[in-house]
Amino acid sequence: MPNACATRALIRQQRQALSYAQQRLAAQQLCIRISRHPSFRRANCISAYIASEGEISLAPLIKLAHKQGKACYLPVIQKRPAIDRAEATKLIMRFSLFMPHSKLVTRRFGLLEPQKVRLMALDKMDLILCPLVAFDRQGHRIGMGGGFYDRALSRICRTRKKRIWGVGHYLQQHPIVPAPWDITLDGVFTDNGVLTAQKH
Repeated sequence: MPNACATRALIRQQRQALSYAQQRLAAQQLCIRISRHPSFRRANCISAYIASEGEISLAPLIKLAHKQGKACYLPVIQKRPAIDRAEATKLIMRFSLFMPHSKLVTRRFGLLEPQKVRLMALDKMDLILCPLVAFDRQGHRIGMGGGFYDRALSRICRTRKKRIWGVGHYLQQHPIVPAPWDITLDGVFTDNGVLTAQKH
């Protein structure tokens, strides 16, 4: 079975090969599938993302969420506070409010982030939508390799039920050998269907 680096390179190439028309249709289909799901209907606070490098776009869903009065938050990469430097990395992912009128600016790693940062703790979110490079039916996920989402998700108290869902093109489904630190998803939303994780 290919390792994570080989899988990451393969899937990134495949999704970047999708045309603009294919990406636009996929985003619309994804929006329909997520908007009909109970986890979205119940949610008041949602973490989302701005698509890059061929990721499936959540723009139609974010627009719909705002119309329905839901609060949307986007990831921001910040320096770790001085009191929390036990881990090797000096950067941490947090989530900032994104309003319809919010201005986006390019920051670390070329990511678009809200210019005005208004943070919300991830464990306060009702629905967490995670980008990914690859996924499998067991809820395993391969990300971009920085580990930001895994570290952010590891801080969530799982005693109360959380809805942590991956988001990707259906073509990104691929066999995965999980690493010990990987956080298992509750399922994955794709343009072609909703896959609830098959827990063992």
